[in-house]
Amino acid sequence: MSIVLGNTTVRMDSVGRFNLNDIHLAAGGAHHHKPAYWLRNKQVKEIIADRLKAQISDLAPVVATRGRYGGTYVIKGLVYSYSMWVSAPFHNQVVDAYDAMAQVAEPGHVLPSNLSKIYRELADLHDENAALKKNLEGADEALRFHSKVGDLKGTYSITEAAHLLEMSGQALGLWMDSKGLLYKMGGPWLAKQAMLNEGYLVTRIVERNNGLRQQVRVTAKGLLYLHRRLKRATA
Repeated sequence: MSIVLGNTTVRMDSVGRFNLNDIHLAAGGAHHHKPAYWLRNKQVKEIIADRLKAQISDLAPVVATRGRYGGTYVIKGLVYSYSMWVSAPFHNQVVDAYDAMAQVAEPGHVLPSNLSKIYRELADLHDENAALKKNLEGADEALRFHSKVGDLKGTYSITEAAHLLEMSGQALGLWMDSKGLLYKMGGPWLAKQAMLNEGYLVTRIVERNNGLRQQVRVTAKGLLYLHRRLKRATA
């Protein structure tokens, strides 16, 4: 990894120090900005001496190497000091370049390119969790109703069944009519043959003040069936 300043790539040594000669070149290469002049600056000497005295690390703040790839290598803090000595705009350029390099070196700090896909997957997961929670709540409610009905005996009028289903008798009758489970022919409710065949409904002859009449009654099995249908309709 290296810093790029304009068209100049700043070399680094094996321990992460930056080549000050490359930085001088990136600053324009002016003679009066040569690293040797900067190193003679009293304040710079004090900074280096303080670093050495404090022994912040075993890393020497400044080293000079010879050879084809030689030059003066300095730590980041001295790079900032040199760039400020050159000019404020160049200092800002160096800081921005270093931040860009650090961001690439630490991809965990970079927003992933597939961020929108991740958001969609998280949204889908949230929807799936919500659906699962709703299904579990529905299953729990169905289990409680099944337990309640399991303790009941006999059969129930439409009004009695509606009470167990927590609705009015008229509402249950009209709903069953709309679903083709009951019908009328000018008198009381009549059961569809399929509901009788399945054992969901039965008919009984009951005595009224005006004589005998046929009455549709709901079995315990029918109550469970109606409960499932009603919950599915409101899901």
